[in-house]
Amino acid sequence: MVVSTNLILGLPSEIGQLTSLEVLKVNNNRIHSIPENIGGCASLVEVDLSSNLLVELPETISKLKDLKYAFAPIICVTHVPTTGAGTLS
Repeated sequence: MVVSTNLILGLPSEIGQLTSLEVLKVNNNRIHSIPENIGGCASLVEVDLSSNLLVELPETISKLKDLKYAFAPIICVTHVPTTGAGTLS
């Protein structure tokens, strides 16, 4: 499934029911989070999540045993806590 560059804000929770899905390219969108049940997409070989607004990936992505190619986003840090932190330069 290729839905790149469509201003998509998120993936439906039903994505995990696509057990035969092998390729998921959702790069260049505005996705904030990936549903936990993405781990149900047992046949995924390639996932491209780059150029989105993700700050973390679900733990269930580690269940994708056939995954060979994964393109993750550059994490955008929007807040750096200063309590207890050393000097940043």
